[in-house]
Parts: sequence; structure tokens; C-alpha cells
Amino acid sequence: GILGLERAKEALIYASAGNLPFLFYGPPGAGKTLLLSRLQLLLPPLEGNVQQEVYALHNRTLQRPPSLSISSTMQQQDLVSGKIPWICKAHGGALLADELATLKPKVRTSLASLLDTHAIGSYPLSFLLGCATHACTCSNLGSRDVPCLCSEQKIDRFWANLGHPLLDRLAICTSVEPENLLVSKLQHTSYDFGRIAEVRKILNQRTDAQLIKLLPLHTRLSRYREGSMRRALLCCKLAQTIADYQGKTMVTQELMEQANSLYLLPRDRHYQ
Repeated sequence: GILGLERAKEALIYASAGNLPFLFYGPPGAGKTLLLSRLQLLLPPLEGNVQQEVYALHNRTLQRPPSLSISSTMQQQDLVSGKIPWICKAHGGALLADELATLKPKVRTSLASLLDTHAIGSYPLSFLLGCATHACTCSNLGSRDVPCLCSEQKIDRFWANLGHPLLDRLAICTSVEPENLLVSKLQHTSYDFGRIAEVRKILNQRTDAQLIKLLPLHTRLSRYREGSMRRALLCCKLAQTIADYQGKTMVTQELMEQANSLYLLPRDRHYQ
């Protein structure tokens, strides 16, 4: 139901299929929040053990995978408050962090560590993190109509404040720029939503050793870009997700380049 924003919608599909944490950034009105609102609809129905775990966490059967939103007023302790930790109720579904830059710094730090956590006490924890934020202090970076007043140094400080630990754990970090729907060349793109569940099952059967085999290809394409081993493996997983979604038997250089291009911070981009 969203016109335009084809690149961002494609990124959202791959994030859902690969259960890969992502961040959309751009100026106000670009469609970031609208995209986040569609995430729950893309998640496949709960099955098996996860369905039973979610039932136990909510004490009822959910028609769709759960979706929780973090508000700007939440404190670090709120994420794990309650007899059943609040964040555990996102298990099997999505956790949304709209306006990421307005969240408390300690909340962002906790999100980074919780992405590596599979349980809190006896309660399971596995969720898809979806984030959105403006790209600079004045919020106009990427706007076609309002000039950005921030210097490069100020933009760098803005992103540094978001926190390297969290950014390093995102598989997708891509810009969403406003489109003039009156002049844009809109085309109808059909997405195979049922394919998302199929790809998730395929990825669950893959081992880390299979992803590690893709590292040489990733290294050749990104040898001039800084990045951690975690980021490299996330890019490999994204490339494998794209290949599986498209029905390809192997990850090619083209698919790895596509995965690599879906993680571009403002310092890696060129804005007019």
C-alpha cells in the first residue's frame, strides 16, 4: 500500500526474511515511520516452539507476531521491568525504535547488548529490531526542499552519539529520501510475501561455517571500508538472504555488492 520508496521497501523485505536488524534514516516526511508500521505485517505466522513460547509470554494466542515500540520516555530499566521482562514480549516478533536519536543513550546501549542476548532469566528473547531516525541534528540531511545546516563534523558527532555498538549490530542502514509522487516514475513491484517464511526456514538450517565461506568475497568488495568482523558477517548473511529470496543457488559478486550498498552511513554517501 506504499507508493514509491522501492529501495527501502526491498530492504524491508530482506530484513524480514533474514530477521536482520535495520535502520532507516532521512528527513521528516520521507516515509520512515510508515515503513516501520508495515513490519509486523511482513512477519510470517508463528509456528512450533516459538508459538508456544509466545503464548506463554502473553497468556493468550496472538493472531500476528507481537510488535512492541520503544518510546522516548522509557528508561533503561523499563526494557527489563515486570515479572516477565517487558522486552521479552517482543519475542518472536518485532521491536520498533522510531526516532532512535531521541531515545535515552543508555536505552540505545542496552539495545545493542540485548541483540546478543537470547534469554533474560528463563524467558526467551529473539526479535527483529527495526529503527528509524533523522540523519543529523537539524534533521534536514537528505531533504530536497530544506537545506541541511549541519557541518560534516556535526553530522559525525550525531552518528557517534547514536552509538557504535548499536550501529555495528545492524545489517541494514539505508537512507529514505522524499519522493515527489507527481513526477516520480512509479512502477508496480510485486513482492512474494510468502517467500519470507520460506527464506527464514532456509536460513535456520544454515550454519555459521557457510557464512564464513562468503567472507573472502566480502573482503574483496569492501577492503577500503572500515568494519568489524561482526559487520562483515552481517553483510554476508544479508547477501545470502537476498540470494535465497531471489531463488539463486549461490551468492555472486553482484549480490554481495547489493548487500554492501544497503549499509551506508551518511559519511559513506554523497549529498548535494
